[in-house]
Amino acid sequence: MLKEILEMAKAIKGDWLEADEMLGNSFSQEKIDKLWELIDTYKNYEFRKNKMGNLYVLFEKNNNEYINIGFVNLRDARVIGNKLGYKNLMEEIGVGVLKEKRKQGLAKWMYKTLVKHNISIMGDKEQYDNNRKLWISLSKDMDVDIIDIGSLKIIDKKVILKPDIGYNVDDRIWGSKYDNTYDNIRVVLY
Repeated sequence: MLKEILEMAKAIKGDWLEADEMLGNSFSQEKIDKLWELIDTYKNYEFRKNKMGNLYVLFEKNNNEYINIGFVNLRDARVIGNKLGYKNLMEEIGVGVLKEKRKQGLAKWMYKTLVKHNISIMGDKEQYDNNRKLWISLSKDMDVDIIDIGSLKIIDKKVILKPDIGYNVDDRIWGSKYDNTYDNIRVVLY
């Protein structure tokens, strides 16, 4: 039990439950076109960027109705990116897919689409289980680096992240100790 509590400090078990509360809402074509810029499409999904900020939402389109089923919320990290050589670096501050739409590769597709559109993504310091699994999966077929934002150094380039086995997380990034050791260690997808 103690091991589980300690592991939760940086690599949090479970899913970010608040994500489901933000998803599953219906919007009209008129509202979508007014507030959201189309970035890319996939099957019957449209990936759109909020015209006012860095919120990207995956909508499922059924006739003229749009249902938000996934999102990636980003914050500007270009100051760090410029110093480390990453173009248009953004830090993820939230990512989610509607529970009934999970395990279909939609989060991975959203991340790949952002990179395809010249956005480099830096993970935040707390990662839930499924987000860590997403980063591990992305590292197998895309470029992922490990960086230290405190010292502004690249620790390792083009890594394949180690899969979680029990409470053993990739300790280059996600610590199993309850302290601030890993607060500045991040992954970057580019």
